[in-house]
Amino acid sequence: MIVVRRGRARAVRRQSSDIDEIVRTLMSGNRSGGARSLQVWRPALDVYSTDTSLEVVAELSGLRGEDIEVVVEGDVLAIRGIRERPVTDHCLSYYEARIPYGPFQADVLIPFEVDLDDVAADYENGLLTITLPRRRARTVEVRDSGSSVEESETHA
Repeated sequence: MIVVRRGRARAVRRQSSDIDEIVRTLMSGNRSGGARSLQVWRPALDVYSTDTSLEVVAELSGLRGEDIEVVVEGDVLAIRGIRERPVTDHCLSYYEARIPYGPFQADVLIPFEVDLDDVAADYENGLLTITLPRRRARTVEVRDSGSSVEESETHA
């Protein structure tokens, strides 16, 4: 689902890095990862710009498109949702548990104005691709009085 809110941007919260999480886990002595499942995790992202858009690719395997919320508010793109842990009644113990479950969120600062009417999000094979097209600036050519005014479009 794509939600576009026109208004003021909210502050981008600093997301904890993987190193911060490892240090907290080591200092607490909790190596089971139980507390980790309650924390908001941040999916891996690729963010790059082209001549015409900002492209954001998020690695979000194991979800359905309707489980993912994409919100553009001001100059911030927010990707969020919840990845539920599969039911494993037959599991006796974990030998490795590195897949994050529970709520996730990633905020991306948008470095230029975008055309909010043309924002698109596609989810395929566990990758969410969001395209934020650059807003085109309008230039107006001024002619002598008695002439008409002509418009043209250029990239901002």
